[in-house]
Amino acid sequence: MSFTINQIFEKSYPPAVAEYCNENGLRIVELESGNGVRRFQIQEDVVDIDGQATLVREKRNQLLQKTDFTQTLDAPFSAEEKAQYADYRAYLRAIPEPPDFPDITVMTFAEWQK
Repeated sequence: MSFTINQIFEKSYPPAVAEYCNENGLRIVELESGNGVRRFQIQEDVVDIDGQATLVREKRNQLLQKTDFTQTLDAPFSAEEKAQYADYRAYLRAIPEPPDFPDITVMTFAEWQK
C-alpha cells in the first residue's frame, strides 16, 4: 500500500500510515470531523528554525556522548584512531558555527570519514 502527503483517511488510519510518516519525517493530523466522521491527514512535519536548531544540537550532543570513551587513556584505539575521533569531535562541537546552521546534516563518524 502506498501513501502520499495530504492523503486523508476517514474514521481511522492503518498502522502502516504511522510507520510511513515516521520513516519519512511526516505527521498525521486529525482534521475537523465532517458529518461526525473523524478524519486524518498525512502532512509534512514543519519545524520552525528554533525547533530545528534544538534537534540538530540534540543529535550532535548524542554523537559527542557516544564518542566520549574514544578519548580515555584506556580506549582500545591506536593513537591515529584516537586522533581521528578527536577531529570528528571537533567537527561536532563546531556544528552550530556555520552561517547555514541549523540547515545542516549532522554526520556520524562513518559518514564523516568518507
